[in-house]
Amino acid sequence: MDKDILNWKRIPVKSKVYTYKICENGKVLRTSKKHFIESTSHPYMKHGNLAIKIASKEYYVKHLVAQAFISGYKKGDSVVLKDSNASNCELGNLLVFKKSELGRITGGDSRRRPVIADGVEYYSVRDCARRLHCSYQTVLDYLSGGVKNSVLASIDIMFKEDK
Repeated sequence: MDKDILNWKRIPVKSKVYTYKICENGKVLRTSKKHFIESTSHPYMKHGNLAIKIASKEYYVKHLVAQAFISGYKKGDSVVLKDSNASNCELGNLLVFKKSELGRITGGDSRRRPVIADGVEYYSVRDCARRLHCSYQTVLDYLSGGVKNSVLASIDIMFKEDK
């Protein structure tokens, strides 16, 4: 694709020597202020993300694309790649979440499964085990059918979704 066809936006960084622009597909263009020579900056992998050094500071390319092209993006928001391919930082591949929203989606609460024991609902296996005075592993093994004889045999216990 030709660089004139793509949508380019300026990256607001302080540099005495260069100005920087970023494209929707994640390419970064560096222009010399003195000679007006354009060159493409080359990103590299850092901690599983595509990073680039601009004016002696490192930036993740996905955050630069989100900052330039997504109107609701704020500093500190999490940027997630839809296809999990770190080298694909195109605008269409980005999802922006607030930290709290991403935690709700991927954190401990997202994997928690409610349990019902003798008609009482508990919000997790751990909570149920605590209230029944037995170990978490005992309840989990009983629910998965991994044990034949259990102290929980006299209790009607199941995951809420199995009801």
